[in-house]
Amino acid sequence: MINLAADTTKHVRRNLFILIALCGTAFSVSAQQKTYLELLANQPKWVDSVFSKLNRRERIAQLFFVRAHTNLGKKYTDSVGQVIKKEQLGE
Repeated sequence: MINLAADTTKHVRRNLFILIALCGTAFSVSAQQKTYLELLANQPKWVDSVFSKLNRRERIAQLFFVRAHTNLGKKYTDSVGQVIKKEQLGE
């Protein structure tokens, strides 16, 4: 009976320690994340440097989203790939 209680206490302590460690990790990660306003204030400079090197057609191509369904078969997937490649979308 005593060993059972001791084993149960060990498991409870171990699980409690793991829970506390996970909570501490979660709180430290969330504390490190920047808010949306902070991200806006500190935008990466490489985006502007790359975008400024694009010509008008390439800049416009960056504005397009392509719906690429994976359940419509290989012919459809290949045609979407050809459009992306030909128009240089998102490159």
